[in-house]
Amino acid sequence: VLAAFQVNALAQVWTCKAFLPPMLEAGWGHIVTVASIAALLPCPGMVDYAASKAAAVAFTEGLRRELREWHGPSVRTSLVCPAHIKTPLFQGFKQALFSALEPDYVAGHILDCVRYRKEMVTLPQVADPLVMKGLLPVAAVDAVTRWLGFGRMTDEVETDYAAGRVRMMSAPSSK
Repeated sequence: VLAAFQVNALAQVWTCKAFLPPMLEAGWGHIVTVASIAALLPCPGMVDYAASKAAAVAFTEGLRRELREWHGPSVRTSLVCPAHIKTPLFQGFKQALFSALEPDYVAGHILDCVRYRKEMVTLPQVADPLVMKGLLPVAAVDAVTRWLGFGRMTDEVETDYAAGRVRMMSAPSSK
C-alpha cells in the first residue's frame, strides 16, 4: 500500500513542490497528472491502487483551485484518467466495455490536454459518465459494476510484475 501511494500520489506532491515555484515565478507552466479511471470507480482486487490514484486526483483538483484562486491562469493543470493501459502492470486485466489502451494513444491525449488547455479527460471518452457517478444512488452504481463484471477484472492479472500490490488489500484467499 505504501509503495502505491509513494509512486502514484506522493511523487506528484514532491514533483510539484520542486517545479511549481519556478513555474509561478516565470508566469507560465502546465502540470499534468496521469491518474486512472480506477480513481473514479474502483474495482475489487485493486483497492490500494485505486485509492492512491484517487489521492492524485484530489491533489490535482485542489491544486487547480489554489492556482486559479491565488495566482490566476498562469500555471494550469490537466488531469488524465485513462482506463487500463497496455503495459506489463495490467497484463491479464479484463474489462468488458473496451480493450486496453495503447500507450501512444494515451500520450497523444496528454499532449492534447496541454495544447488545448483541457482540465480533465477520461480515456476512452465513453468513460466520461463516470465523473457524474456521484449523482446516482450507490446501489445503482454497484448494480451496474456487477453487471459489467468489475468483481472479476483482476482475476488473471499478473501480480508478479507489481510485486503483488495489485491484489493485496482484500482479495479472497485461495485456500
